[in-house]
Amino acid sequence: MKESLYYLFLSGLILGTGPCAAFCAPILASYVVVYKDSFNKGVVSYAAFSAGRLISYAILGALCGGLSGILKSAALSGALETVTVMFGTGIALIG
Repeated sequence: MKESLYYLFLSGLILGTGPCAAFCAPILASYVVVYKDSFNKGVVSYAAFSAGRLISYAILGALCGGLSGILKSAALSGALETVTVMFGTGIALIG
């Protein structure tokens, strides 16, 4: 179990950096070029932004994982099917 969690975490880190770097890099590059005096300060600001993003994603993931256990409990098992259908319908309408 621990090993699969480790692989899931590692794959999230690896796969999460590509798309976000593609979208965030142009914005951050322009910020670094315009507002920072030296290259080193620009790299530090980029690293601070990336660390903040990583920490916020980890917190949100932990909250979602913890709350999913509550939804799967026996007390809400009847409502879970209704919620699943509602969310599925919402995703289908968005698509």
